[in-house]
Order: sequence, then C-alpha cells, then structure tokens
Amino acid sequence: MSELAPDTIVFDSLHANTAIFAPISPPLVAELGLASLPLAGSVTDTQPIAAQPGTALGGYLVDGVNGGYLYGQIHVQPAVLDLGNLVSAQVRTVLVWNAQFVSADVESFVGENTEGITVTPPVVAPYTLAPLQEVAYGFSIAIDGPPQLDALYTLTIDGEEYTIEVVGVRTVLWPFGPNWNAPVDETLEWLTQVIPSQNGAEQRISLRSLARRNLEYDLSVVGLDETQRFDNLVWGWQNRPFAVPYWQYKCRTTAQASSGQAVVPVVTTDAGFAVGNLAVLIASPDVFEVFEIESVASNQIVAANNLAQTWAAGSAIYPVAVSRIAGNLPIRRETDRVLRTHVIFHGDPGLVDPFLPTAAASTTLNGLEVLLTRPDWQGGIDNPSEYPSDIIDFAVGRVAQSVTLTQPVQLKRYRWLLKNRAAVRQFREFLARRKGRHKAVYIPTWHSDLTLVQALTSGASSITAKDMKFFDLVGNDPSKAAVLIRTTSGDILRTVTSVGKTGNDLLLGLNTTLGVTLPLSAVKAVHFVSKYRLAADSVVIRWETNQVATVEASFQVVKA
Repeated sequence: MSELAPDTIVFDSLHANTAIFAPISPPLVAELGLASLPLAGSVTDTQPIAAQPGTALGGYLVDGVNGGYLYGQIHVQPAVLDLGNLVSAQVRTVLVWNAQFVSADVESFVGENTEGITVTPPVVAPYTLAPLQEVAYGFSIAIDGPPQLDALYTLTIDGEEYTIEVVGVRTVLWPFGPNWNAPVDETLEWLTQVIPSQNGAEQRISLRSLARRNLEYDLSVVGLDETQRFDNLVWGWQNRPFAVPYWQYKCRTTAQASSGQAVVPVVTTDAGFAVGNLAVLIASPDVFEVFEIESVASNQIVAANNLAQTWAAGSAIYPVAVSRIAGNLPIRRETDRVLRTHVIFHGDPGLVDPFLPTAAASTTLNGLEVLLTRPDWQGGIDNPSEYPSDIIDFAVGRVAQSVTLTQPVQLKRYRWLLKNRAAVRQFREFLARRKGRHKAVYIPTWHSDLTLVQALTSGASSITAKDMKFFDLVGNDPSKAAVLIRTTSGDILRTVTSVGKTGNDLLLGLNTTLGVTLPLSAVKAVHFVSKYRLAADSVVIRWETNQVATVEASFQVVKA
C-alpha cells in the first residue's frame, strides 16, 4: 500500500461533493510532536494520473471538506433517499467509498421496514473493501407496499454503523375524471381567528399560511374493464393518498415529448403547474405517466427525471395534487358495466400548491383594495341583515333585550361569472390577497343607493341626492365610507367626508372634486362602497367547463 507523508493532503476531485459521515478530526499539532504543521511535503504517486506538485503555503492545517478530512474515512452518498410522492417504481443508487489507504471490512448490511424495497448489493456481506474502492448498492422501490416509506438500512464497517434512509409516500394515480354533467367544485380553505368587539370592530388573526385545496365532482365509469379497475382501486387504496389530476386545468402538449428526455412542450399559462408538484400525461386509465416538475416556463415543463415513454403532440397533460378521499364514497351501479359516484378529495395540507398567484391590487382606497369586478345578477344578490342581541324571556311577563353590537351584521352574497382561465387566475389573485376572512376589502353594493338631483360639475366636491331618511337614520356612518358614481364616461370613486342637508335633499361632501361635468342622464347609478371581509374562510370555484367558472361568496360589513 502507498504511504503519505504526515503533512500531505491528497484531494480527489471526483469525490469533492461526497457527503462525509463520522468525520475524523485532524490530529493536534502537539500530538504529532511538531512545532507547526505546514501544508507542504512530498507526494507519493499512487494514481494512474500524475498528481499536481505540492505548493508551499504559510499558516496551519485546518478542517477541510464539510468540517473534516476527505480521506481517512468511509463515505456513503446519499445517506437519505427521499422519494417524495412515489407514483411509479423507482431505482436509486447509493455509493459507498472507502476513502482510506487501508482495507475496510464490511461486516453486515441489514434493513428495517423494507417491505416493497429490493436492494442489490455489490457483494453479499461480509466482504472487504480495498483501499480507495467504491461500490454501488442498487435500491428498487416498488409501488406495492405500505403507504408510508420509512425504511432504515444499517451498514456496519470496521465496527462503525452507517445508515441509509428510504423515505416517501406511495401514491397511486386516480385516473377517473369528471363526467361534466355537473360542475367541478374546487374549494380553497384558509383559517382565521376573528375576535369581535361590541362596536363592530374586529381583530383577525390568520392561522394558516397556505390555503388548503379540495376537489369535488361526479364521475361515471363505463365498461367492464374500467368498472373492475375502479372496484380494485377503491378496495385496495381508498384510505391512502392518490395522485389526483386537476381535470379543470387540462392542457395539451404542443410537440412530441420524447422518451429519455425531460422537456415536455406545453403552454402553461394560467394552468397551475408548480415546481416540486406533480403532473401527469394521460391517454387512458391504464396509459399514463406521472412525473415531478423541476421547472416551469410559459412554453414547457421540465421533469425532474427523464420520461419513460414518448408522447405525441396533442397529448393531454394535467397538474396533479396528492389527495385523499374524504370519508364515504357513494357508489351507484346503474348496470353491470356502468357505475356512478360523487367523489371529494382533500389535498394533502402543506404539500399541495393552492395555485394562488401573487399580484398587486389594481385599485385601492385608504390603503385597502377595492373590488370593482361587477357581479352576475342571475339569481339576484342576497343581502341578509341581523342585529345581534341577548334576550331574557322567562315565558311569562315582559321580555328584556340587550343589544350586543352597535351596528347590524349585514352580508352581501355575490356571484361572479369568470369567462376564461385568465379571469379565474385574476380572481385567485384576489383571494390570495384576502387570505380568507383575514384581510378587508372595499366593495360597492352594486345596487342604486342614491338618486342624484343635481348634475355633476367638474369643480364640485360634493353630490346632492334625495334624502330618503339617510341623514336621520344613517348619517355620517363609517360603513358608508365612499361612493362609486358610474357614468357613461367612466366610474368616479370618492371618499365621503361629510353628510349634510341642503333644503330637503342630502348633501355628501367628497374628498376631491368630481373632475367631470355631466348631466343627470349620464349617471347610471351611485353605489355606496363599504368595507367588507369574506364571511367564511372557504371559497368554492365552480367549474362549469374546463375554461369557464362561477364563484359565489358572502361578504360581511366590518369597521376594521
């Protein structure tokens, strides 16, 4: 065996990034009997390639790679095989390198919780690793096995134990999409703690940094093969995680995606593909390929590993979420070969990307966003009003009532029609800024609240309208913070600064001049703009098709 001078370092660039286990600390200078430890000395040629000549340096020897020496120990790389969501059989390799200049005895190799994993060792232990020898252990991980991968292998070399972990979650594709006879519901859920006060002000605390994402739809399974496949899938995997495509975000490849390559050509705009999540190319319930996304561009997706199959241009591709079936799965057999069900999937919390793009609000008032997207009046707008109070009633005699709030709790339930994926993405951006009930927003009532009696004048900083008891019953209420004047020449948004009377009419003072002169005939409507928050932490996006969606959401008037 070759020998090294005590003050010599040999560095093998092929293993520069190898993880170090059980690092050996450098010997103390005093223990070597040296006054100093210079980084210079002779080099014995032990390799087929000539070593670089030594260079004399000033100073002392300090810890090297990863806090220890590269040589003089055993390296295992990688020590953890993190498979993430396992949707197909995988093969991985672990390298064991004897970075010593003496032989090392591999005494044993044992594993725990290894069901569904096959290991191919270079040699069955016990065996001997020659100096500087590197060997490979092959790990084959099958899709069949426990849902949670948590295997631990222990390699004992010269009495020292080195561990290899195999972790991940086995996931099976759910290949049955919606029948589209009914809409597909996508639910986004936040969590907010609301602490109200008697005057109507609130403190709101967001308790969930990432919204949860659920999917719900009707499906039909037709054909003997498919109904049998469905039965087996439900029987064997219902309580385990599925890889569920977001069927509403169907896209098609724009060119061939070739086997052995990682690039999938596809327009990803407004489709919700996310780095670190999954995608699936699918032709039928038994012909598909699920892969992890390494990067996303507007015209392509790059997979974390090369594709196993070749997919023609026009192949269907979907973003995928790891989800579980929620509770009971109602299954109805229409015939021997036809079944129907309604399935609800709950996305894995913290792992499923909720697809909530970040974008700044286009219109703000007093530091808060103003939602100016007009609702769909089909079915009307629900506007319930409640004045909370405590009632003491002993069923005989008089009744005592104590008001618990100084203003009514009013709700507005709006419905929006989102005509394309771009509109859906913009609404998702709005929801991302709200974070459920956490963030307030200004919203017009969208019904005519004031009837003007005087034309608009460019230099005027007030409007005059019919009173209709507003001055006496409402007055200068902060809930009526602003007005939106819709005209044939555009919208005018102004803050209300004062409430008064001029004769029998109502006079509202505004923060700035109107900036336009228009007759009353040019005024379409005047809406009060109030401060709201979402009444619930969950919002349902109802997909009528894979391009068009509707949203119904209730908002509650708030003071803060």
